[in-house]
Amino acid sequence: MPDCRWVVDAKHYSASKVSAHDVDKLLSDKKSHRAEIGILMVYVDGSCSLPISPNVQKMAEQHGILIVPYTGQNPDKNCMAHLKMIKKRANISPQVQKSMKLIDAGQEEGEVQGESEKITETVKETVDVVVMDIEEQVKDLKAAVSELEDKLYECQDDQQAFRRQQLWSLKSQIGDQRAAAAKEECFVGWPNQATSDQRSQFVLWCLQAAGLSAEMCQISHTAKSSELSRMSIVYFKQSWVRAQLDKWFKDEYINKKRPLNFYVNGTHTNDQMKMRPQIGLWGRLKAEPIKIVLKALDIAHEKGQLRTDLSKLKPYWGHDAIHDDYYTYCWVHFSVRDVRATVFLDNTIFQNVADHWMEALDEVGSGNNKGQANKGKGKGKGKSKTFDTPAGNYPFDYKLASVQDWRYDEHVNKRKEDEDSLDS
Repeated sequence: MPDCRWVVDAKHYSASKVSAHDVDKLLSDKKSHRAEIGILMVYVDGSCSLPISPNVQKMAEQHGILIVPYTGQNPDKNCMAHLKMIKKRANISPQVQKSMKLIDAGQEEGEVQGESEKITETVKETVDVVVMDIEEQVKDLKAAVSELEDKLYECQDDQQAFRRQQLWSLKSQIGDQRAAAAKEECFVGWPNQATSDQRSQFVLWCLQAAGLSAEMCQISHTAKSSELSRMSIVYFKQSWVRAQLDKWFKDEYINKKRPLNFYVNGTHTNDQMKMRPQIGLWGRLKAEPIKIVLKALDIAHEKGQLRTDLSKLKPYWGHDAIHDDYYTYCWVHFSVRDVRATVFLDNTIFQNVADHWMEALDEVGSGNNKGQANKGKGKGKGKSKTFDTPAGNYPFDYKLASVQDWRYDEHVNKRKEDEDSLDS
């Protein structure tokens, strides 16, 4: 019989009836082992009742002895059941009762554990169902996202195709404009009193002096049906004819630094005439921000705010830039996608241009008529509302940007690689 704090295993008895002697013997063992509870297991056959008299049963309970029937199966459960039966009986010490509570707690713990296992199993089944449902939803969501991605790719492809078509169309229009402009010559500087016939006579004299005939061209002096324009336009059938007229004017007057004076009725006047090739709409549109920058620099110079020598600055219209002999001061990038003209300015002139941008924009756009200032979207922003084209106002928003070093400026280099450029 091993020592135990609250249980002493007894020998297994198989007798017709448990006697007081059996109880005394177990009680002796209990005392010798200093155990609090003694257990006497009695084998019974099948469902037979426990072979014990009431007196012996009472005597056993008084001395903390459990007499437990044993059928060969689950003896521990029977022990706990009998402990519950006698736990409130007299003559059982508090320690014995405490031990009985421990046994009861073990029983209850087993019951709780059983219930916990059932709950755990139920929760597991529920979780499995929820997980399966979530997995199905995730699967459906992935399918929907995949479908959206396919549609997005299709939209991007359509957008790229549209942009390519748009750029092709714009480049084609620009090409047509340049081809038409190459056959046109502009005469400016007319005196206010010059009539349409007097203008035509002067143009025909220039053509004759350049070795050209009147049949090669058409002359227009009017911007509207009832008004004479400040500029007359001569339309040629071939671009080489206009080139020959330009060469004559350059050789006879520009290179020799002679003025081409207007004459009427065989008499020259003091009005100096100028001739220049026509510029297409796209070329005039691109020249607008360069003109505004130059005008802003003039204003800053007049107010004594400019330290840069303007005499060294020259506009390079074909490159949308302003340079001196060695350095870049301004470059304009036109973005068809953003509908924006970004005016990159060297940091030495940036503040001067930014401070007078709106005033210069108004003067350039209105032909130096002040009092019609355009309110842009902040300093250096806005549109030229008076840009006169058949299509309407100036189509690009302006944005000014300062450049510290033209070679390494990230934004400048990025714009130079722009695939949307209409001049690429």
